[in-house]
Amino acid sequence: MARGHTSMRGRLDRLRAEASATETERDEKRKAKEAAAAAPGVEKPKRAATKKAAASMPGATRMKMVWAICDRRADTVQTFAFPQKAAAEAELARVNAEASSKDQHVLQQRRVPMDA
Repeated sequence: MARGHTSMRGRLDRLRAEASATETERDEKRKAKEAAAAAPGVEKPKRAATKKAAASMPGATRMKMVWAICDRRADTVQTFAFPQKAAAEAELARVNAEASSKDQHVLQQRRVPMDA
């Protein structure tokens, strides 16, 4: 009784048949396009306009990353340039040492508009 396994030869034959079928389908589609393009009086449909990237659109604001020391309400107290993380952490330690346990601050990454 057969278990439903196919031999390697059967698999290869099936793959070759599928490949040749897809090649003939591609050839038929290409010939149909060429025939439609060659037909007189028939215009090609125009493509829909593509959307431009948001960064290239006028009025789009470029953003940069900064380190922000924030209080418990997430209000920014002080900001540092992104490469100055060590200075931001030192200032955070100083601010937290001065503040009470209820007024602890945190360091967050924020996106802000880039200066002109």
